[in-house]
Amino acid sequence: MLGHVRWPSRVIIAAALSGAPSTLHALITGRDPLAATRAAATLLPGGKTAPAYTPSQQEFRRGNPLFSRYQRGLTVSGFRRSRGPRRLSEPTADPSAHASSREEFARGTPLISRYQEGLTILAGAAVHLGISVFWAAMIDAVDQRRAPEMTDGVAGSGRGLGPIGGAVAGLMIAILDLEIIGRRYPAIQQLPKIPQYMDHIAFGMLVTSLRGPDASDASASNPTAPSTSGRRPR
Repeated sequence: MLGHVRWPSRVIIAAALSGAPSTLHALITGRDPLAATRAAATLLPGGKTAPAYTPSQQEFRRGNPLFSRYQRGLTVSGFRRSRGPRRLSEPTADPSAHASSREEFARGTPLISRYQEGLTILAGAAVHLGISVFWAAMIDAVDQRRAPEMTDGVAGSGRGLGPIGGAVAGLMIAILDLEIIGRRYPAIQQLPKIPQYMDHIAFGMLVTSLRGPDASDASASNPTAPSTSGRRPR
């Protein structure tokens, strides 16, 4: 046991440190360390179908805002670079062309791209923290049920989950998150499996290890401990 840590701090510490395996794996293999955070953002309504941010591959076409505006102006005015203005007899352009042009402009402008990227990271961090709070509450509920109980002044034989039980709980959460729920989200499916499983196992171990023995558990496991009621034992 690492000692008793109060509830809010315990969840924050577990949520922050449990991502160490996947972060280390990403740094070693050259992957994006924030890929899991971006994937968590897709769990929000509308995030599943939102276009993912990818760094620009064509520096001039997508990185130059002047070219993006020029290309957008050609699309809106109906001009083609090779044939000039569109004739009235020609079929109208696809309505989605304007949307794709706006998307191209947003991706090509560094300021807008960084703003969208920041919003995605903040949303993913908020989702990750919310999920961590939920699963930490579930693990604590099971851990308290298995804690020692006093029966007629005698401590019961129940035991808390402990680090091993927390690891098993983290493994079960990983199966539910990655294999059942995550199957519907492509961004989650693209994450490396083994580092994500290690993150979940580390989370379960940290939640149970940081909880430590409560005051009631300590008195139950040690009946000869001095009473805190203010009266001396006879």
